[in-house]
Amino acid sequence: MDEIQECVESYRITEFDFMDDTFTFVEDHVMAICREIRKRKLNICWVCRARVDTISKEILAEIKKAGCRRIIYGVESGSQRVLDRIRKGINVGQVFDAVKMAKEQGMRVDSSFMLGSVGETKETMEETIKLAKTLGLHSATFFVTIPYPGTDLYTLALEQGYITQRPKWEDFTYFGKGIPPVVQSNVTAEELVNWQKRAFREFYLRPAFILQRACQIRSVQDIRTLLEGLGILLGIQRRTGK
Repeated sequence: MDEIQECVESYRITEFDFMDDTFTFVEDHVMAICREIRKRKLNICWVCRARVDTISKEILAEIKKAGCRRIIYGVESGSQRVLDRIRKGINVGQVFDAVKMAKEQGMRVDSSFMLGSVGETKETMEETIKLAKTLGLHSATFFVTIPYPGTDLYTLALEQGYITQRPKWEDFTYFGKGIPPVVQSNVTAEELVNWQKRAFREFYLRPAFILQRACQIRSVQDIRTLLEGLGILLGIQRRTGK
Protein backbone atom coordinates (compact mmCIF):
# COMPACT_ATOMS: atom_id res chain seq x y z
CA MET A 1 0.00 0.00 0.00
CA ASP A 2 2.92 2.34 0.61
CA GLU A 3 4.11 1.71 -2.95
CA ILE A 4 0.67 2.44 -4.36
CA GLN A 5 0.39 5.63 -2.32
CA GLU A 6 3.82 6.77 -3.53
CA CYS A 7 2.76 6.18 -7.14
CA VAL A 8 -0.37 8.28 -6.58
CA GLU A 9 1.26 11.14 -4.70
CA SER A 10 4.63 11.34 -6.46
CA TYR A 11 3.75 10.34 -10.02
CA ARG A 12 -0.01 10.94 -10.25
CA ILE A 13 -0.63 7.33 -11.26
CA THR A 14 -4.24 6.34 -10.63
CA GLU A 15 -4.66 3.05 -12.53
CA PHE A 16 -3.18 -0.20 -11.26
CA ASP A 17 -3.08 -3.83 -12.36
CA PHE A 18 -2.62 -6.53 -9.74
CA MET A 19 -0.84 -9.22 -11.77
CA ASP A 20 -1.36 -11.97 -9.17
CA ASP A 21 -3.04 -14.87 -11.01
CA THR A 22 -5.19 -15.59 -7.94
CA PHE A 23 -5.63 -12.21 -6.25
CA THR A 24 -8.79 -13.32 -4.43
CA PHE A 25 -7.35 -16.62 -3.17
CA VAL A 26 -7.04 -15.44 0.47
CA GLU A 27 -10.16 -13.50 1.39
CA ASP A 28 -8.73 -11.82 4.52
CA HIS A 29 -5.79 -10.49 2.48
CA VAL A 30 -8.08 -9.05 -0.19
CA MET A 31 -10.35 -7.43 2.38
CA ALA A 32 -7.37 -5.90 4.21
CA ILE A 33 -6.06 -4.33 0.99
CA CYS A 34 -9.48 -2.90 0.17
CA ARG A 35 -9.94 -1.46 3.66
CA GLU A 36 -6.50 0.18 3.48
CA ILE A 37 -7.24 1.74 0.08
CA ARG A 38 -10.36 3.36 1.52
CA LYS A 39 -8.66 4.30 4.80
CA ARG A 40 -5.95 6.21 2.89
CA LYS A 41 -8.62 7.78 0.67
CA LEU A 42 -6.78 6.73 -2.50
CA ASN A 43 -8.84 7.65 -5.54
CA ILE A 44 -7.63 4.84 -7.81
CA CYS A 45 -9.08 2.26 -10.17
CA TRP A 46 -7.62 -1.18 -10.72
CA VAL A 47 -7.93 -4.61 -12.28
CA CYS A 48 -7.31 -8.03 -10.78
CA ARG A 49 -7.34 -11.70 -11.74
CA ALA A 50 -9.24 -14.50 -10.00
CA ARG A 51 -10.41 -18.07 -10.11
CA VAL A 52 -14.17 -18.44 -10.30
CA ASP A 53 -14.16 -20.62 -7.18
CA THR A 54 -12.40 -17.96 -5.06
CA ILE A 55 -15.00 -15.26 -5.58
CA SER A 56 -18.14 -14.25 -3.71
CA LYS A 57 -20.67 -11.45 -3.63
CA GLU A 58 -18.96 -10.09 -0.51
CA ILE A 59 -15.51 -10.00 -2.11
CA LEU A 60 -16.83 -8.42 -5.30
CA ALA A 61 -18.72 -5.74 -3.39
CA GLU A 62 -15.60 -4.93 -1.35
CA ILE A 63 -13.18 -4.71 -4.26
CA LYS A 64 -15.67 -2.60 -6.22
CA LYS A 65 -15.89 -0.09 -3.34
CA ALA A 66 -12.08 0.02 -3.26
CA GLY A 67 -11.83 0.91 -6.95
CA CYS A 68 -11.73 -2.39 -8.85
CA ARG A 69 -13.40 -1.84 -12.21
CA ARG A 70 -12.36 -4.96 -14.09
CA ILE A 71 -11.85 -8.61 -13.16
CA ILE A 72 -10.27 -11.33 -15.30
CA TYR A 73 -11.26 -14.96 -14.77
CA GLY A 74 -9.06 -17.84 -15.86
CA VAL A 75 -11.71 -20.21 -17.19
CA GLU A 76 -9.48 -22.27 -19.55
CA SER A 77 -12.14 -24.51 -21.14
CA GLY A 78 -15.85 -24.74 -21.83
CA SER A 79 -15.64 -28.54 -21.63
CA GLN A 80 -16.15 -30.06 -18.18
CA ARG A 81 -14.22 -33.13 -19.31
CA VAL A 82 -11.18 -31.03 -20.18
CA LEU A 83 -11.47 -29.01 -16.95
CA ASP A 84 -11.40 -32.27 -15.01
CA ARG A 85 -8.46 -33.64 -17.01
CA ILE A 86 -6.30 -30.58 -16.29
CA ARG A 87 -7.35 -30.64 -12.61
CA LYS A 88 -8.73 -27.12 -12.77
CA GLY A 89 -11.08 -27.86 -9.88
CA ILE A 90 -14.05 -25.85 -11.15
CA ASN A 91 -17.26 -26.52 -13.02
CA VAL A 92 -18.94 -24.61 -15.81
CA GLY A 93 -21.79 -23.59 -13.53
CA GLN A 94 -19.34 -21.72 -11.29
CA VAL A 95 -18.12 -19.81 -14.34
CA PHE A 96 -21.60 -18.49 -15.11
CA ASP A 97 -22.19 -17.59 -11.45
CA ALA A 98 -18.87 -15.72 -11.10
CA VAL A 99 -19.44 -13.71 -14.27
CA LYS A 100 -23.00 -12.86 -13.26
CA MET A 101 -21.99 -11.68 -9.78
CA ALA A 102 -19.26 -9.41 -11.14
CA LYS A 103 -21.56 -7.89 -13.75
CA GLU A 104 -24.16 -7.24 -11.06
CA GLN A 105 -21.54 -5.06 -9.38
CA GLY A 106 -21.17 -3.13 -12.62
CA MET A 107 -17.69 -4.47 -13.25
CA ARG A 108 -16.09 -5.24 -16.60
CA VAL A 109 -15.54 -9.00 -16.90
CA ASP A 110 -12.83 -10.52 -19.12
CA SER A 111 -11.70 -14.11 -19.36
CA SER A 112 -8.88 -16.26 -20.70
CA PHE A 113 -9.15 -19.69 -22.30
CA MET A 114 -6.76 -22.47 -23.35
CA LEU A 115 -6.96 -24.58 -26.50
CA GLY A 116 -5.05 -27.84 -26.88
CA SER A 117 -5.04 -29.28 -23.37
CA VAL A 118 -4.77 -33.01 -22.67
CA GLY A 119 -7.85 -34.74 -24.04
CA GLU A 120 -8.79 -31.76 -26.21
CA THR A 121 -10.77 -32.46 -29.38
CA LYS A 122 -12.42 -30.32 -32.03
CA GLU A 123 -15.70 -30.81 -30.18
CA THR A 124 -14.32 -29.59 -26.84
CA MET A 125 -12.78 -26.54 -28.50
CA GLU A 126 -16.18 -25.78 -30.00
CA GLU A 127 -17.56 -25.92 -26.45
CA THR A 128 -14.93 -23.42 -25.28
CA ILE A 129 -15.68 -20.93 -28.06
CA LYS A 130 -19.42 -21.30 -27.45
CA LEU A 131 -18.99 -20.65 -23.72
CA ALA A 132 -16.90 -17.55 -24.35
CA LYS A 133 -19.59 -16.13 -26.63
CA THR A 134 -22.40 -17.02 -24.21
CA LEU A 135 -20.97 -15.42 -21.05
CA GLY A 136 -21.44 -11.82 -22.16
CA LEU A 137 -17.77 -10.97 -21.59
CA HIS A 138 -16.20 -7.60 -22.33
CA SER A 139 -13.22 -9.40 -23.88
CA ALA A 140 -11.73 -12.87 -24.20
CA THR A 141 -8.24 -14.18 -24.86
CA PHE A 142 -7.53 -17.61 -26.33
CA PHE A 143 -4.15 -19.22 -25.69
CA VAL A 144 -2.63 -22.42 -27.03
CA THR A 145 -1.77 -24.69 -24.09
CA ILE A 146 1.97 -24.51 -23.40
CA PRO A 147 3.77 -27.29 -21.41
CA TYR A 148 6.13 -25.24 -19.26
CA PRO A 149 9.22 -27.05 -17.93
CA GLY A 150 8.74 -28.35 -14.40
CA THR A 151 5.03 -29.03 -14.81
CA ASP A 152 3.25 -32.37 -15.06
CA LEU A 153 2.16 -31.33 -18.52
CA TYR A 154 5.76 -30.92 -19.63
CA THR A 155 6.69 -34.35 -18.24
CA LEU A 156 3.72 -35.93 -19.98
CA ALA A 157 4.60 -34.26 -23.29
CA LEU A 158 8.16 -35.59 -22.99
CA GLU A 159 7.01 -39.12 -22.15
CA GLN A 160 4.56 -39.18 -25.05
CA GLY A 161 7.17 -37.83 -27.46
CA TYR A 162 5.32 -34.62 -28.27
CA ILE A 163 8.37 -32.52 -27.37
CA THR A 164 12.07 -33.27 -27.01
CA GLN A 165 14.55 -32.66 -24.21
CA ARG A 166 15.90 -29.66 -26.14
CA PRO A 167 12.86 -27.72 -27.30
CA LYS A 168 12.98 -24.40 -29.15
CA TRP A 169 12.32 -21.94 -26.36
CA GLU A 170 10.86 -19.36 -28.72
CA ASP A 171 7.93 -21.75 -29.18
CA PHE A 172 7.08 -21.55 -25.47
CA THR A 173 5.17 -18.30 -25.75
CA TYR A 174 1.51 -17.34 -25.79
CA PHE A 175 1.52 -15.91 -29.30
CA GLY A 176 4.59 -17.14 -31.11
CA LYS A 177 5.10 -16.98 -34.86
CA GLY A 178 6.11 -20.62 -35.11
CA ILE A 179 4.25 -23.88 -34.52
CA PRO A 180 3.51 -24.41 -30.81
CA PRO A 181 4.43 -27.62 -28.93
CA VAL A 182 1.48 -29.97 -28.44
CA VAL A 183 0.46 -32.16 -25.49
CA GLN A 184 -2.00 -34.51 -27.19
CA SER A 185 -2.57 -36.27 -30.51
CA ASN A 186 -6.21 -35.40 -31.24
CA VAL A 187 -5.35 -32.08 -32.90
CA THR A 188 -2.15 -31.13 -34.72
CA ALA A 189 -0.13 -28.02 -33.90
CA GLU A 190 -1.16 -26.42 -37.19
CA GLU A 191 -4.82 -27.12 -36.45
CA LEU A 192 -4.44 -25.60 -32.99
CA VAL A 193 -3.14 -22.36 -34.47
CA ASN A 194 -6.12 -22.22 -36.82
CA TRP A 195 -8.52 -22.96 -33.95
CA GLN A 196 -6.98 -20.14 -31.95
CA LYS A 197 -7.50 -17.72 -34.86
CA ARG A 198 -11.03 -19.03 -35.33
CA ALA A 199 -11.81 -18.45 -31.64
CA PHE A 200 -10.70 -14.82 -31.84
CA ARG A 201 -12.68 -14.25 -35.04
CA GLU A 202 -15.88 -15.84 -33.76
CA PHE A 203 -15.76 -13.91 -30.51
CA TYR A 204 -14.81 -10.46 -31.81
CA LEU A 205 -16.46 -10.38 -35.23
CA ARG A 206 -19.98 -10.98 -33.96
CA PRO A 207 -22.26 -8.14 -35.18
CA ALA A 208 -23.72 -7.71 -31.69
CA PHE A 209 -20.24 -7.41 -30.18
CA ILE A 210 -19.09 -4.85 -32.78
CA LEU A 211 -22.27 -2.81 -32.22
CA GLN A 212 -21.69 -2.89 -28.48
CA ARG A 213 -18.15 -1.57 -28.91
CA ALA A 214 -19.31 1.07 -31.38
CA CYS A 215 -21.80 2.38 -28.80
CA GLN A 216 -18.92 2.79 -26.34
CA ILE A 217 -16.92 5.11 -28.62
CA ARG A 218 -16.09 8.38 -26.87
CA SER A 219 -13.12 9.72 -28.85
CA VAL A 220 -11.22 9.57 -32.13
CA GLN A 221 -8.72 7.25 -30.44
CA ASP A 222 -11.56 4.84 -29.61
CA ILE A 223 -12.48 4.74 -33.32
CA ARG A 224 -8.87 4.05 -34.30
CA THR A 225 -8.57 1.27 -31.72
CA LEU A 226 -11.76 -0.39 -32.94
CA LEU A 227 -10.71 -0.20 -36.61
CA GLU A 228 -7.21 -1.48 -35.85
CA GLY A 229 -8.66 -4.43 -33.95
CA LEU A 230 -11.04 -5.27 -36.78
CA GLY A 231 -8.18 -4.97 -39.28
CA ILE A 232 -6.09 -7.47 -37.34
CA LEU A 233 -8.94 -9.96 -37.11
CA LEU A 234 -9.86 -9.62 -40.79
CA GLY A 235 -6.19 -10.10 -41.63
CA ILE A 236 -6.21 -13.37 -39.68
CA GLN A 237 -9.26 -14.43 -41.63
CA ARG A 238 -7.56 -13.82 -44.97
CA ARG A 239 -4.36 -15.64 -43.97
CA THR A 240 -6.19 -18.77 -42.87
CA GLY A 241 -8.61 -18.73 -45.76
CA LYS A 242 -11.56 -19.30 -43.43
